[in-house]
Amino acid sequence: LFERGHGTGIASDQQVRNAAFSDEVLRGNNSEALQISGNRIVVLRLKEHIDPQTKPLEEVRDQIMATLNHQAARDAAQALGEKLLADLDAGHDLSEQLAENGLTWIEAKFYHRNDGQLGRVILQELFKSTKASEKARGIELADGDYALAKMTAIKDGDPASLSDEQRQVLKDQQQRARGNSEYTAWIKALKNSAEISLFERNI
Repeated sequence: LFERGHGTGIASDQQVRNAAFSDEVLRGNNSEALQISGNRIVVLRLKEHIDPQTKPLEEVRDQIMATLNHQAARDAAQALGEKLLADLDAGHDLSEQLAENGLTWIEAKFYHRNDGQLGRVILQELFKSTKASEKARGIELADGDYALAKMTAIKDGDPASLSDEQRQVLKDQQQRARGNSEYTAWIKALKNSAEISLFERNI
């Protein structure tokens, strides 16, 4: 037995689990042939299926408490972050509030797009900016933390500083992106111009 979202052995393969829980297999039919790792082919047929069941409260109590505590911490972090952001926009000095909550500012400096010193979510959000702003923004992070950040200056990259290898990598990325875009447009054009007939008796 394995779950829809987790399994071991061949069931660790997502396509195997998708096929196992498909309507076709659950009705008792064989799945289509699936090619998994290496040169192995798998065909699935239902042996046993157990409907989802509610676990006893005692079994999941700790998990529920951990989830509730985590959500409460996320809510508190967001509420504090939004208050600090509002006070900052109003021109208030945040020194006392930061000290009370054990928070500090990270020194403003230039970061490149893939800098490991800042979280990926913060970098992605800040690099959406096309110009520096006087206003800070609140950013909710995946782990429940809440960050305040402000883009104070933007420095354009210097193409002359790139090595030949870096230039080639960028060129390859642009070519792949252009190729993918052209392929997608071609497929869309084919679908729009195609005449498709469905013969249900043959299905």
